[in-house]
Amino acid sequence: LRGNHEDKHLRIATGELTPAPSQVICKEQCGPDYDEVLAYIAHLPMYLDLPEATVVHAGFDPARPADQQLPNVLMRARWPGMKFGGDPVGWTERYRGTKPVVFGHTVFETARVVGRTFGIDTGACHGQHLTALVLPQERLVSVRARENYWSQARKGGQI
Repeated sequence: LRGNHEDKHLRIATGELTPAPSQVICKEQCGPDYDEVLAYIAHLPMYLDLPEATVVHAGFDPARPADQQLPNVLMRARWPGMKFGGDPVGWTERYRGTKPVVFGHTVFETARVVGRTFGIDTGACHGQHLTALVLPQERLVSVRARENYWSQARKGGQI
């Protein structure tokens, strides 16, 4: 799925944004394949509407069907008129649909389940856990990360 980080790379490529250190590192890691990576992420969907669940990167507007979601809601959990920070998880309280919505973007200590919403970003890059939702059983599976990758990048002077 296209999330906020993928979107930043596309916006940097068009000159709309200046890269932050994390985007510079990513570009360096991709090396000569970076243009191919940009072409790939430009075609990523902003949501997946599977028979068992709707999968989004960050947020889902309960007042709209999946095909009418706004990009900033899907990629950043930001509704029009909201200040920076948006509504990372408040939308889960408002969601009344029967189809599960699976999302990441906001890091939780353990998976966050509210009604029919499943927040599965449990901080793998920060040395916490990588979590998945097995469908259609809706069973959460979590494994510990091998290390704190973000911290390692910071120590190495990359970030």
